[in-house]
Amino acid sequence: MQKFLMPFLLTSSLLSCQNGETEQSPKKTMEVEVNKLEAFTDQRDGQSYPAIQIGNQIWLANNLRFKTDSSWYYHGEKVEFSVAGRLYTWNQAKKACPKGWHLPSQEEWMTLVSNFSNTENLENEGNQDIFQALKKGGSSHLNLYLSGFYNSAIEKFIGFGRHGSYWTSSKFGLEAATCALITVNDFEEGYFMFTPGSQDAGHACRCIKD
Repeated sequence: MQKFLMPFLLTSSLLSCQNGETEQSPKKTMEVEVNKLEAFTDQRDGQSYPAIQIGNQIWLANNLRFKTDSSWYYHGEKVEFSVAGRLYTWNQAKKACPKGWHLPSQEEWMTLVSNFSNTENLENEGNQDIFQALKKGGSSHLNLYLSGFYNSAIEKFIGFGRHGSYWTSSKFGLEAATCALITVNDFEEGYFMFTPGSQDAGHACRCIKD
């Protein structure tokens, strides 16, 4: 039985070997309209999330914090990590979003990131312009955290402050699903890309409006 033990770590290692000379596609001028909306309150637990409209999509602008089975805060329930949201297995992430919202597919993520740059080679080389737009404080106001992940194979939390991996609803093979990944390499260069992750691992969850 083939196991996926966080293939994006290998990808990140490869990116760390790039020293700023990676060829990027010509920069795309940002033309999409971004609007901050009224905050959304999850009626299940009373937690409030900022909401943002980017083009025709409406996203929650914080990582989901709703507690489910097989979900964790990084390093347990420590308050300093709770701002970055919970980490979910894929099966839990698919049903964790509140009513009227859902876990975005890879296609929906692609629609999002295409507003900020060309989208070639997002499974291989990654894109620095998209990282800059989506990161905390970036022009998209989506504020993706480098929230780390939970590696279920070794039962350890890894990568807080270096990697932020976000589940999509898109399956990858038999035991994996696609993650949207933001990562910072050894040269402090940030990239966005798509990469598979084990369905049993814990990754962050963003919700998009139905």
